[in-house]
Amino acid sequence: MGFTKKGEQIARELVRKHRLWEVFFHDVLGLKEFNEMADSVEHDSNENVEESLCDFLDHPQQCPDGKPIPRGACCGRRFRRKTGWGLFQRMDIKRLCDVEKGTRARVVCLREKFFSRFSSFGIIPGFIIYVKEIFPGFIIKVDHTEIALDRQLCCEILVQVLHQQQDT
Repeated sequence: MGFTKKGEQIARELVRKHRLWEVFFHDVLGLKEFNEMADSVEHDSNENVEESLCDFLDHPQQCPDGKPIPRGACCGRRFRRKTGWGLFQRMDIKRLCDVEKGTRARVVCLREKFFSRFSSFGIIPGFIIYVKEIFPGFIIKVDHTEIALDRQLCCEILVQVLHQQQDT
């Protein structure tokens, strides 16, 4: 005996949410426990979060285990939203490589495989950075230290953009 049409739809949506969260925890945060972490949040994700996550991850086709991710309404649109749309945009969270010159931001998270490298520069979650230059490479200021990073490394850092009222 199989699922009803409604049951199949619910199961498909749950599998999609779970696998999207696996990609986020594995690829963005670098966690080895990505499956367990996905189990803990998949049921609390509404459709807006799911679409935002999928857009943020650039519509992945498979999870870290190689299983296919069911496509959603956001997948396949001719116009793809920019990274940071939806939930992440409302929280002003972006990849460092996507912020403008002159931006102040709080480091939110780093890819695990680069954590020791970034932390040796003083770039750790919670710290405030200032983007001094973005071309030809990134120059960021952490405390009184200026650090040059290439664009690819900056894409491995998630930051929350700070606005004037938050800076003080």
